[in-house]
Amino acid sequence: MKLWIFLILNLVSSFNFPINNLNVVDKHHIKTYVKSWNDIWKYYSSPISHTRICEGWSCILWCIRYNDKDNYHSLSYQNNNYIILMLDDYKNKNIRIQGILESPDNIYNKNQINNIYNELNYLTNKYNYSLDLSPLRNWSHGFYLYEYK
Repeated sequence: MKLWIFLILNLVSSFNFPINNLNVVDKHHIKTYVKSWNDIWKYYSSPISHTRICEGWSCILWCIRYNDKDNYHSLSYQNNNYIILMLDDYKNKNIRIQGILESPDNIYNKNQINNIYNELNYLTNKYNYSLDLSPLRNWSHGFYLYEYK
C-alpha cells in the first residue's frame, strides 16, 4: 500500500514539478502551434522569417509522416520557445534530434543553445542513451549545435 501511494504521489509531482525544461508535446498539437507561429512570422517579417516558415512546414510534414510511429517524439523546451523533433532508436540506445523549431516569442540569451544541448544531454544520459545531432544539418538551428558533434 505504501509503495502504491508513493508511486501515485511521485507521478503527480513529476507532472507538476518537471525535473528539466523538456516536455512531451502531442504531434497533433504541433500543427496548431506552427500555424500561429507562421502567421506571426508573415506579419512581423524579418530577414529570417522565410527560413522559419519553411522550417514550420517541414515540422508539420514531419509530424504527419511520423504520426503513427511510437519512437518519434516532439518535445517543447522552456514553455514552447522551441519544439524539438526526435527519433528514439531504442535498439541502438540512441536519440537522434531531427529538427528544432523556434517560437517567434523566443527571447535570445547567450547561453540558450548550450542550455538546450545540456537538457538533451541530461535526458540521454539519464536513460543511458547516446545523443546524435547530425540530422540537424538540414535545419538552421543545427548550425548552432554543430560544435557539439
